[in-house]
Amino acid sequence: MGIPGLPQLGSNPFLAQSGAAGNNPFAAQGAGGAQNPIFGGAGLQQQQQSDPLAQLGLQSMSPDTQMLFASLQTMMVGLMAMIATTLAGILSGAISGTAPPGSNATATPGTDGVNNPGTNGATGPGGAGETAPGQGVTRLSDDQDERIAQLVSEAKRVFPNDPVRQKLAVTQALLESGVSSISSLAQEHNNLFGIKGEGTAGSVNVATKEQGANGLFDTRDDFAKNTTVAESFEQYRDLIGRERYAAVLTAGSFEEAAQAVKDAGYATDNSYVSKLIDVYNSHVARHF
Repeated sequence: MGIPGLPQLGSNPFLAQSGAAGNNPFAAQGAGGAQNPIFGGAGLQQQQQSDPLAQLGLQSMSPDTQMLFASLQTMMVGLMAMIATTLAGILSGAISGTAPPGSNATATPGTDGVNNPGTNGATGPGGAGETAPGQGVTRLSDDQDERIAQLVSEAKRVFPNDPVRQKLAVTQALLESGVSSISSLAQEHNNLFGIKGEGTAGSVNVATKEQGANGLFDTRDDFAKNTTVAESFEQYRDLIGRERYAAVLTAGSFEEAAQAVKDAGYATDNSYVSKLIDVYNSHVARHF
């Protein structure tokens, strides 16, 4: 039985046994007795079986034509090898059940981000920046440029195709976690946005500053503690996705979004909007 999809012996134009009368250009004579215009009477069946060129009907071709057919044969062998290798890899992956790279889902961020995050926390020592494939950033880099690049990457991940919210997220993360150096809340507890309440790893009680009638004052409060930087960005996304921050999500520019997030009560600092705009212009705008 023939191989499905391949021409059978009686219809193969490269064999002398063509089933169509006189229409095989590679045979010495067609079934109707017509001379072959290409080989001039030298058919495939007349060649010696020990000569590979004769078996292909190439001896009576010109040297250039022989080289062309030899090149085509080499290309076909290489192509079949590539197809075989690709199929073997696909079958191997299907049998082992290996998941494609980057398919691991990130853990769901914590809930209950309380609405009044503090302003910039006290700065502390930084650590090495790390990124888990498919899971986002795990820890912040000590280097400022690398850290901002990490923030930009995370903002684009949680706010795809939304440059206004991306810009706001990066700027708030940079302002809240420290511009020149990283706050202990961000470095040790992966809370980049000063969100109070519970995170994926619980909460931590830390010192902070709040704005009161008589100015800023020192206090302590429970802030969200997360396992990774990526989870902090997801918690921020969920927080401003609440109805309270609806104006933030509909703002058409970074400046409008900055004002909307302050008006919604994100921070108590009276200078919060101007600080956001300064940080954006100085460190963030060039990344967008």
